[in-house]
Amino acid sequence: MKRRNFVLLCALSLTALAGCSKKVKEHAHEPSVTAQGASPLPSASAGIYKDPKRSPEACTKCKEQERAFCSTPERQCGSLTGAAEAGPAKGKEKSKLCEEALACASRTGCADSHESFCFCGEAGCLEKGADGPCMKELQAAFETTDTTTVGARYSDRKYAGGKAMAYFACLNHRCKVACDY
Repeated sequence: MKRRNFVLLCALSLTALAGCSKKVKEHAHEPSVTAQGASPLPSASAGIYKDPKRSPEACTKCKEQERAFCSTPERQCGSLTGAAEAGPAKGKEKSKLCEEALACASRTGCADSHESFCFCGEAGCLEKGADGPCMKELQAAFETTDTTTVGARYSDRKYAGGKAMAYFACLNHRCKVACDY
């Protein structure tokens, strides 16, 4: 799990382009977005739970409690205005692209332990390119099909994808102890 997190964190950071240290362990995203009915729950493989404060149940409870914090009105997809200016969904409303990215991440569970899995997949973008379960939705939401550009925009909330992934980053950051990642 730690190796996978390392690879994906590196793949989606700008430093990945110049090389990344294995000392990178945590992501420092700020809280951001939500979708109606989003239910990001931890996977069973999210960590090795040796402490009762760190368990699948504690992780689920934490994410349920933190959902309200991570989904205030200014952080929601509906706060996006305008349409995509480029990319595969050029002309589509940004708020809809954000909702589609959130729906995909919630449906697939790809953001359970780190939101980068949604775009990069299990192997990571550096090892075999992007092949995550929400790759197409995120390319549309980030207004590009270029993997490097998606990585550069991953936490930029002016893009629908940045706003969507920030919601999951918020939950993952606030619940990293309970979820053991």
